Amino acid sequence: MESIVIDAQLKDAPKDDAFSDKTKNDFVANGQIMVTITLAEYRSLVKGNSDAQVSEAKSKQWHAEQERDQLKKQVTDLQKQLEELKNLIQSKFTQDAEAKDGTLDPAE
Repeated sequence: MESIVIDAQLKDAPKDDAFSDKTKNDFVANGQIMVTITLAEYRSLVKGNSDAQVSEAKSKQWHAEQERDQLKKQVTDLQKQLEELKNLIQSKFTQDAEAKDGTLDPAE
């Protein structure tokens, strides 16, 4: 496999950056080395990176689910507390109203 130096083409290239993003870095400059790997080695590298990314994503998902479950429990607890406070306020309001009407004897 041969690598082609395209320095001459780069010098003659128009100044408006006519190279696409795909080919922009696809050349060898003086002082750089080109490493050739097999397709199997490339697949191994890509799979290794994707396995690490999948593992990291699963870890993040697990932590997010744990936080979600904790927040759901907190919401449920707060809703129960709110309902208890509403009932307490309602019963206190009812008792005060009955005491003003004289229907409830405060001495009892």
